[in-house]
Amino acid sequence: FTLRYRLGETWLTASNCKKDLGLLMDNYLNTSQHSVAAAKKANAILSCINRGTESRSHEVLVLLYKALLDHTWNTSSSVTTIQRRIQRRSKMIRGLEAKMYENRLQELGMSSLKKRRTRGDMIALFQYLRG
Repeated sequence: FTLRYRLGETWLTASNCKKDLGLLMDNYLNTSQHSVAAAKKANAILSCINRGTESRSHEVLVLLYKALLDHTWNTSSSVTTIQRRIQRRSKMIRGLEAKMYENRLQELGMSSLKKRRTRGDMIALFQYLRG
């Protein structure tokens, strides 16, 4: 049994997922749809960068990635999802396609996901302790 509501003459549709404090949650307080939505948004941005730029140089793509993609990652996204995005974006740079993932990161001057997460945790701890 579900209740149906209307606003004037328009019937409102039911939703299984709500956004609260910027986080998508379903009826059981599961946030998996939030991770899926974040991955979808990042993949869309990544494909726009791929189609919209002629240059495949380190300088251009790394600046675009840092400006447009880094803010789409969040702590609720799964580690494997984020890792795949980082690997995919680093393969798009000319001259780095055939190199190992760790070598690509080193050549781009980027840190690994583990180091980024550790740094983020340390910053959050510092802010918590500082008040």
